[in-house]
Amino acid sequence: MRTFIAIEIEPSIKEKISNLIRELEKVGAKVGWVKKESIHLTLKFLGEIEEGKIRDVSEKLKLISSKIKPFRIKIEGTGWFPEKSSNPRVLWVGVKFPEQLKILWEEIEREMGKIGFKQEEREFSPHITIGRVKGNGSIHKILDILKKSSTLFGEIEVKGIILFQSILKPDGAEYNALEKFDFK
Repeated sequence: MRTFIAIEIEPSIKEKISNLIRELEKVGAKVGWVKKESIHLTLKFLGEIEEGKIRDVSEKLKLISSKIKPFRIKIEGTGWFPEKSSNPRVLWVGVKFPEQLKILWEEIEREMGKIGFKQEEREFSPHITIGRVKGNGSIHKILDILKKSSTLFGEIEVKGIILFQSILKPDGAEYNALEKFDFK
């Protein structure tokens, strides 16, 4: 089972992000765009795991969520990875975050490491993926639009985390919430 841990994004913000995606789609670049219903903030990609391991993950996420209080994040700005490249692989919407989000991420990394998941080597850089670049044609037009976009999509209160299953399909991944973990 392919899984990841994420924060759900409010419908009103998903709509605003989806409007940006529709604008970018008009450019006609070779990009696999994220569907509105699939917009989320990934905290940790777990990858393929056996169903039996879900219980271990669930126990750790219950422990983590019992220590965290709800907090707010801003969904603002746009960019791409690699950052200084004119050949990006990932297009994203930014997340302005308080220390609580980094603490949550560090707790997830630590606790998932205890049950055998590889810890992230890169620095924490929260973002909402909106597209994966498939080819370079017309991508410079997309980058120009993203450079000029400093949109504040909104602010959300993060009240918990979700363990998702990702099912790969020909028209894109489909995400199913396996379990929700509310903060204290």
